[in-house]
Amino acid sequence: MEGLGLFVGIAAVGLVIHVFGPYREHGRSWRDWDQGDALAMMFALCAAGCWGLLRGEPGDKTAPIPDDSMLVRVGGWLRRLAGIAISCWGAWLFILGIRHWGESSDGFDRLMNLAFVIGGPLWFFIGLALARRSRRSAAAEETSSS
Repeated sequence: MEGLGLFVGIAAVGLVIHVFGPYREHGRSWRDWDQGDALAMMFALCAAGCWGLLRGEPGDKTAPIPDDSMLVRVGGWLRRLAGIAISCWGAWLFILGIRHWGESSDGFDRLMNLAFVIGGPLWFFIGLALARRSRRSAAAEETSSS
């Protein structure tokens, strides 16, 4: 029952995908969203929820996936790579926004460039925080020594 809230949140995301998926605006969907995309997103969310529950509390040696396992190390490298990719994507969005700033022909175009100029650094710092995040065992050692 402890981790039920996590899966209720994941189920709520699935419900939103299910309810808003089939509606179309002006004969086309807001994105070419298909069932495979929705299933992939739900799989990733459920896998992240299971990962969190199987890890247990920081420093827990009895957890199904302990902090010093090979799986956790591989997951840490994947998290770092994802953070670097998100940072690169944010930098690219910022560059696109700056590059096309003067070429804006109307208000909507300027608004999109502004979204790129503001959102690019935001995604850059989110990715940087994800890549630079310390391991859970290191964070648990810091709090226990204080």
